[in-house]
Amino acid sequence: MLFDANVNTNDSSAKNKIDTWYRNNLLNTNYEQYLEDTVYCNNRLVADYGNWSPNNSNTKWGMYYATYSNRMKPADLTCPNERDRFTVSSSIGNGMLTYPIGMLTAPEAFLANDGNQANSYLKSSNTFFTMSPSTFYRDNQSAIAISPSGVYNESALVWYGYGLRPVISLKPDVEIASGTGTILDPYILKD
Repeated sequence: MLFDANVNTNDSSAKNKIDTWYRNNLLNTNYEQYLEDTVYCNNRLVADYGNWSPNNSNTKWGMYYATYSNRMKPADLTCPNERDRFTVSSSIGNGMLTYPIGMLTAPEAFLANDGNQANSYLKSSNTFFTMSPSTFYRDNQSAIAISPSGVYNESALVWYGYGLRPVISLKPDVEIASGTGTILDPYILKD
């Protein structure tokens, strides 16, 4: 998981559900022509190896990812490891996606909320997972989730029944006809 280049051989449950949503809602529709293959970053850069370090005799603490360590300033949109850059094409990333769809990262959610959860298009009545891993403690993996009030839950165990928010990227030449991008006034695209 940490050092082997031959990772990501099995699809996650989240990827399977998002691929199913894509097949049922976007595949073979007119909307596909507007979608861009882009990087969806599952940044697994480790900030603290904890008990996973070969030089650490302390087995009490788990491993912490960089997104957890930087949760108070989560505006870093870089994706330093190529194996974490999920794309359809291998020319811009790892080529591990079937369709050009992914999940938001914690930094993207932070920037989208911009302190104004009431008008954010991310506003939801349910907590949802981001694609950003948080910690690996004993046998529990957690990811960063966003609550309906916009609060970050950095220790959301991946087996919690939280929602998934598929995200797509539009091609750069797609123009906006109207709207401000809020939940009350969504963008309307030019056809």
